[in-house]
Amino acid sequence: DAEEDNGTLTVSLVDGGAPPDLTIAVSNDDGNIVADIATTASLPQGKYFFTVEVEDSLGKTEQAQLWVYVPSGVVAQYKMDETGGPTLVDSSGNGNDGTWVPDPGNSNLPTFGSTEVPAGATGTSVLFNGTDLTWGSAPGDPAFQSGQFTISFWAKSEPQNSWRTPVAHLPSTGEPGGGWIIEYGDDSYGPHAMGFATLTSGGGQNWTNTATIDGEWHHWVGQFDGQNMFLFMDTVPVAARAATYDP
Repeated sequence: DAEEDNGTLTVSLVDGGAPPDLTIAVSNDDGNIVADIATTASLPQGKYFFTVEVEDSLGKTEQAQLWVYVPSGVVAQYKMDETGGPTLVDSSGNGNDGTWVPDPGNSNLPTFGSTEVPAGATGTSVLFNGTDLTWGSAPGDPAFQSGQFTISFWAKSEPQNSWRTPVAHLPSTGEPGGGWIIEYGDDSYGPHAMGFATLTSGGGQNWTNTATIDGEWHHWVGQFDGQNMFLFMDTVPVAARAATYDP
């Protein structure tokens, strides 16, 4: 944000590491200054870290540190718009279809075709009732065992003091290595906080410690670059820490 002075805002890069051919578009969203940063370049896989500075006509400056991790390619895309089970459809074209797993106690599946979707989105979503133990099981693509990955998803949850897991990579029985998990924790890890953890000896847990279970949709991105975990909520970086991971 910047103080309104009816003047001009200047946005510039302060240090290196930014992607090439970078463009910055500034807009005023109901008093909040929004800078959209984009590049038309085809970027190789890797992490890009840079700092952006905003200066108004009164000389007031604010800086923001940004980082972007570019993966090698899309492994799978699950729109969650099925009308029923058992197939969890991969829309990426890579053939990584999964299976909707019913509750072992009553054979119930989640509710398909929910019209509750994020603002501006189309299609439908899948509703989990918080009681049945149901999930979508996707195949273990080797990309998830490469030690570098990005996971992106939308989730909405009502406040509850319990563990809930939107997405995770859990090794099969007998499979070497660990895994990773992004989940809502109970109150022992902060008030209704979302966390990102690597599941391996010597790994770490990464908690936002923010009240994110508020009954609203949020867009989450978890990134692991081989040495560090990063967690974003609604495009804003909310947590980062060094971690190890045995794929």
